Amino acid sequence: MAVFVASVSLSAIALVGVGTAAAGIAGAAPPPVTGSKENVIDSVSCTAPGACVAVGYYKNGSKYQALVEPMVNGGWKVGPSADEGTGVNVLNSVSCTSSTSCVAVGYYSNGATEQALVETLAKGAWSVTPSSDEGSGNNVLNSASCTSPTTCVAVGYYSNGGANLTLVETLANGSWRVAPSPNRGADGSQLNGVSCTSATACVAAGYYYTGSEDLTLVETMANGTWTVASSPNQGVSSGDELNSIACTSATDCTAVGYYVHSGHPATDLTLVEEMSSTTWKLATSPNQASSNNWLLGVSCSSSSGCIAVGYYTHGGAAQVLAERLASGTWSLAAAPDENSNANVLESASCPTAAWCVAGGYYYTGSQDASLSELMNSGKWSIVLGPVLTTSTSISLTAASNPGAVGEPVTLTATVSPTPAGGSVSFTSDGTAVVGCSGVPVNTSNGQATCSATFWTGGHQSVQAFFSGYADFGLSSSAVYTETVDLPAPGYWLATANGQVYGLGGASTYGGMPTSSTTGPVVGIAGSPSGKGYWVVTANGTVDALGDAHFHGDLPALGKHVSDIVAIAPTVDAKGYWLVGADGGFFAFGDAVFHGSLPGLHLHVKDIVGLVATPGGAGYLLVGSDGGVFTFGTSRFYGSLPGQGIHVHDIRAILPAAAGTGYVLVGSDGGVFNFGTGVRFHGSLPGIGVKVSDIVGIALTPDDGGYYMAESSGKVYGFGDAHAFPTPSGLSANLPVAAISGT
Repeated sequence: MAVFVASVSLSAIALVGVGTAAAGIAGAAPPPVTGSKENVIDSVSCTAPGACVAVGYYKNGSKYQALVEPMVNGGWKVGPSADEGTGVNVLNSVSCTSSTSCVAVGYYSNGATEQALVETLAKGAWSVTPSSDEGSGNNVLNSASCTSPTTCVAVGYYSNGGANLTLVETLANGSWRVAPSPNRGADGSQLNGVSCTSATACVAAGYYYTGSEDLTLVETMANGTWTVASSPNQGVSSGDELNSIACTSATDCTAVGYYVHSGHPATDLTLVEEMSSTTWKLATSPNQASSNNWLLGVSCSSSSGCIAVGYYTHGGAAQVLAERLASGTWSLAAAPDENSNANVLESASCPTAAWCVAGGYYYTGSQDASLSELMNSGKWSIVLGPVLTTSTSISLTAASNPGAVGEPVTLTATVSPTPAGGSVSFTSDGTAVVGCSGVPVNTSNGQATCSATFWTGGHQSVQAFFSGYADFGLSSSAVYTETVDLPAPGYWLATANGQVYGLGGASTYGGMPTSSTTGPVVGIAGSPSGKGYWVVTANGTVDALGDAHFHGDLPALGKHVSDIVAIAPTVDAKGYWLVGADGGFFAFGDAVFHGSLPGLHLHVKDIVGLVATPGGAGYLLVGSDGGVFTFGTSRFYGSLPGQGIHVHDIRAILPAAAGTGYVLVGSDGGVFNFGTGVRFHGSLPGIGVKVSDIVGIALTPDDGGYYMAESSGKVYGFGDAHAFPTPSGLSANLPVAAISGT
């Protein structure tokens, strides 16, 4: 049967003798050595350049203990770590959501078996966190992925006495619990890596044993349920294993490992698999011209930019292997070795496309020592030190503060003293600002500038991170608060014949012509800035007015339909979705197709509304009976049929701003709330108003209220929504077909 391991040590194949270390660059000091014996880095997690934590183990006397190393001022420092009991403690993986919040997982020995180990960094201190075990045999956690300090998933395996089976544990409501996870076959399954893009969307990778060979194993978690996904294999009657996975969205992931090439002799070669939408495919990956090639870790800063690391064997010793995905192609990257003995990189973390840290170990000739390498602007170097001779500081300003939703703001970071090179990356609320990663520093004034556009209102916490260069050290700015003003409250009313009326803070930018070919107007959607809108007709004709941009429509594609019912834009206004009464979807611009009802072989004709999740990674549909359908990362919070409520007059769906719920409205103005992120501000039946022709509902900019519109043009306001007088000329163009807020 196959042998399942939590980590790999290659010192046994190392050659005796110490080579010359490769020249280093500024950016980080070498990982320090603790204890008197082996030190190994198993995992690295960086939330920004220079803000990293590494974990693994070190040998203290005759036993292994947990090793934690934070990066401080560009250098690694041994941090105090916790151990469970007095036996072996090993940390296999770490996931950080900020520089002060991390979770590390692995295993410890209770003297008889290995048990799951979870350690948490909070308030500056590491502590052992109680976790669950499956059965009475070994329990090992190989990988963790956290989307917030309180929401994490860890995966690995447990032993049932005869075989190893998949182990999944989740952190929710402050407690770790074993979650049910499937297995392939009865001879053994193991999960080696996991990557979560939201609290409800994770993908895990590993392998299972058929009784004669190992094959790839991929499992996906959606809305709390794990299922096996179909994944390809490269080898033929040999073996395929996935060791690590990185996802940039719920439908875009990369997994790496190795497969056994059935040659003479058989060799291990790199294995890369990529998921697009819901389909996994093999990707072509290079190998060093030698014998075995293994990929052990992968990190992706975007869907088209990834770094994978591992090792290859040369002359009987393992040597560092690094590969890079750019422009759709994987290529070898030149990464140095510490010496001519074993050199292995087990993990990589790339907070930006231009800056990555990898961790592992090398063999000194008598023991393993921790190894760290830095990729800065495409160049890999062993991080030697201390080499930081010049400390830097970085300040951050914005050209306009406050700014406005959808309006570009120029961010300027100034590094002092002025370095001879390097780059700056900008983040907002801990997430990379689009187009502002790896911005080169002007070597004459130390400045790096970029244009940022914020698509949500409120306060944005912006930071700038300098990558370091030569003898200029890493630095990060203080948090800069950029205020982004919301649009003025208002709404648009669109009539079936194509007239648009703007009221309050909503200006009118024109209407669209309709005909027997286009059919009536069925929907309107405001741009994020509140300075434009899109209008759609029943045949899928789209008109973009104001600052809204046209990204295509159905007639332009030669599609002939007559049942389009709604339009929803993406968060950055660079695309939109159209949906038909049958639940069929059409995506334009940067809108991503996440599935449809016809694609699920569901046959309906009563879809009436569409909303997208805040990040655009999913969408929801509602039928006239109040049935709700979710796609992508959108979450189901309930429906009217699910509550035993039977209606046939639901007219629209409205999302919570944070994506944690939704509101349904009926033709009588009745309101139904689902989830925790939406507030009930009132309904027409609740104030004694009897109507039967409500056509839509729209939120106020601050989510503090909503408007309801009748086909007659009368609008009702709830919460902080205040209706404006009916515009002149509207009565001649009735009925009103749709409403959209600024």
